[in-house]
Amino acid sequence: MASLPLSSDNGSDAPLEIPREDWQKFLEDFSSSHGLWTATVAVLGSDGDHDVEIRERPLEGIEVTHVPTGDIRILLGRGEAGGLADSELTHSVIRPVKLSVQIAGDVTLWIHAADGTVTVLRCTVISKHDGHGDLAA
Repeated sequence: MASLPLSSDNGSDAPLEIPREDWQKFLEDFSSSHGLWTATVAVLGSDGDHDVEIRERPLEGIEVTHVPTGDIRILLGRGEAGGLADSELTHSVIRPVKLSVQIAGDVTLWIHAADGTVTVLRCTVISKHDGHGDLAA
């Protein structure tokens, strides 16, 4: 299978919906090409509220964990905050119904769940390293 497109054909910055049958391959490719980018995870509630779950951590991967339901897990590294518990660096989306990608400077994934929530994963490229995997000042 060829790589999936990361932008819409019409040249706009509008999110591009990924067909459900392509989710697993798309997320594998996304993880490979965006690994260790800085990522922030936020959840938009069906009531309009939003919470930032994880802020500015290295993206380690995003995967489909349960094929029949399409459950998705986002894995983020510890970065500079080594004292956080593992559970604070993993975010799961149960029963997702729609997956979209948007490229507008940063790369953003929109994962819509059956309960009406939307998980937003925003990834930003890390441009400076100090040689030890940390950002240089």
